[in-house]
Amino acid sequence: MGNLKNTEDYKEFEELGYKLLHPINEEETKKGFFRLHKDGNYVATIKRSSKGGFSFNGKTYGNKNELLENILKHNQNLEFNSGTYDPDMRDEYRTDIRVYETIKNFGFKNEGWSSDKLVANGILGMLYGTVLDQQRLLVDANAWINLYDEDCKTDEKKCASIRSMLFALYASNISKLCELLKNTGMLTKLNDIKVNKFNEQTMMTEEVSILDNIKSILEKGIEILNQK
Repeated sequence: MGNLKNTEDYKEFEELGYKLLHPINEEETKKGFFRLHKDGNYVATIKRSSKGGFSFNGKTYGNKNELLENILKHNQNLEFNSGTYDPDMRDEYRTDIRVYETIKNFGFKNEGWSSDKLVANGILGMLYGTVLDQQRLLVDANAWINLYDEDCKTDEKKCASIRSMLFALYASNISKLCELLKNTGMLTKLNDIKVNKFNEQTMMTEEVSILDNIKSILEKGIEILNQK
């Protein structure tokens, strides 16, 4: 397959911040296909044209800057991270990444080092939800809701189901909280809210007011709701 690093194309792509690599499949390499990577992540598959330059998405480019510009535009419209479209990636790994990133977009984060338990926390100790094994939304200690069912065979269907379930989770909780706020009538009567924090420099506990932070969050929420 030859040493790509000795080719002019490799050097030119490298100067632009990209790596030009051979596919794992040798048949693709023989047909002139290459993988473009940036910062260790897959960007696109391109093909060397018999007329010179490289083709991408049915169009041939003689100018590498123009090629890269159109690749970036194309990738911005993809449903998932462009790195997950790497043909050399294992399908199960591709699915794991897409499911994980979809759940993370709703504010869920790893609890510890493993992604088997993802937790979404609000402020002042509120827990929005817990997802186990990137599939089960925990209802209580012994019950859960599947974020997607076995009939979701594609990544698109799995992630669409996840988005629907988690959107319903947040929307229903917003509705419930609004109802509680209305019933109490205390929204306009917020007293100062103080948090006890440990100061590592003074080695003492001190009270810090977060009332302005709370008001800022409320104002931001109203702004978001008013957006069309």
